[in-house]
Amino acid sequence: MNRPIEGFKELYQDLIDDCISFDSNQERKAKDIAGRIRTLLKDGPNKYTRSILQQLGKKNILFKDSSIPYTTNPGFSYFDINGSISNSVISVSGVYMGLLYKKVQGSDKTLEFSFAPLCRRQGLKLNITEKPFNEWWEQIVYEDPFSSYKLTRKDLILSSAEKDGFAHFDPTLNEEYEKFLQSDSLDLIINEEKIKFKNNPAKNSIRQIGFEVIMTLKDKLNGIIK
Repeated sequence: MNRPIEGFKELYQDLIDDCISFDSNQERKAKDIAGRIRTLLKDGPNKYTRSILQQLGKKNILFKDSSIPYTTNPGFSYFDINGSISNSVISVSGVYMGLLYKKVQGSDKTLEFSFAPLCRRQGLKLNITEKPFNEWWEQIVYEDPFSSYKLTRKDLILSSAEKDGFAHFDPTLNEEYEKFLQSDSLDLIINEEKIKFKNNPAKNSIRQIGFEVIMTLKDKLNGIIK
C-alpha cells in the first residue's frame, strides 16, 4: 500500500463529504473542511510535518481561484435579492469579502439576510483563474479597510483548524478572524439600522475554499484519485 496516496484519496473524499454536509445546513462542518485542507496543504518546518501534497510531490500544481475582483465599493454586485428593499435607504461599507455572495429573502417586515459561498449562487458563472500555490494561499479574501483587518486563505483555514476547534481550541482568537466570524461584519445599514446576518461569512468563505480545492485536485490529480 502506498500510504500517501491512500491518505490523499481518503482526505479528498472526506473533504467532499464535509462540503455536502455543509450544504445540507450543517455550517459547523466548516471546521472539518478547514482541517482537511490544512492536512492536504500545510507544510511544517521539517520533513516529518509535510503536507500530503508535498509527500506526493504535487505541491507545484496550479490552484483554482474563484474569488470576485477586489473592490472597496461592493455595492450590490454580489447580492441575491428576493425581497423588497427598494424604498429603503441603504449603505454598504467597503468591506471586501471575496468568496461570498449575500442573500436577501422575505418582505419588508420579515427580511432575512444570509451569507453563502459563491459556488451555490444559481446563474452566477464564476471567473475561475489559476495561481501557483503560494500566491493562491496568501491571497487576501477578506479586508475591512476601516479597521485594517485582512485575512488570506491561509489565515482563514489555519485560524479555523488550529485555533477554533478542529486540531485545537484556543481560549482567544486573533482579532481579524474573530471579526470575520461576526454576523454583522459586512457593515450593511438599511434605514439607519445595522443588519445582522443569520450566519457568518468566515464559515461560508471556508466552504468556497473547499470548492476551489476540490476543483483543483479533481483537475490536476485525477489520475491519483481514480
